Amino acid sequence: MLIINNLIPEIMKIVKSVTGSFLLLLVLIVVTATTTASGQQTKKPSPALPDDLNKIFTNSCMPCHSSKGGMMSQARLNFTNWTQYSTEKQKEKAEDIISVLEKDKMPPKNARETRPGIIPTKEQIAIIKNWVDSLKTSDKK
Repeated sequence: MLIINNLIPEIMKIVKSVTGSFLLLLVLIVVTATTTASGQQTKKPSPALPDDLNKIFTNSCMPCHSSKGGMMSQARLNFTNWTQYSTEKQKEKAEDIISVLEKDKMPPKNARETRPGIIPTKEQIAIIKNWVDSLKTSDKK
């Protein structure tokens, strides 16, 4: 009995040590998971497209450049994922958009011939250009 009485304090130290280590490990896991999850949740979402641009892009670009479009088109630009792009990537994509529109490379020739209603007007291209320019000047502020 004496041996057991002497062992009880030692056993309690071990239990406390293991429990403390386990609790510390559990706290670290929870903190890490919370930090990772909250980092994803608190990441400031990139801005959505302004309504006037969304209307233009819905008509002229999204038939191909959205989740409903072809794989190649989606790989280059996918408006379905626009808010998931970083702000920097949005700016790069915006510059690409105006570049191909001003060079008449988009919509592609076959789409222009089969669906002439998707061709953005000069006024619409000007709206897009102003938007792209505003993105550039927002960097300088």
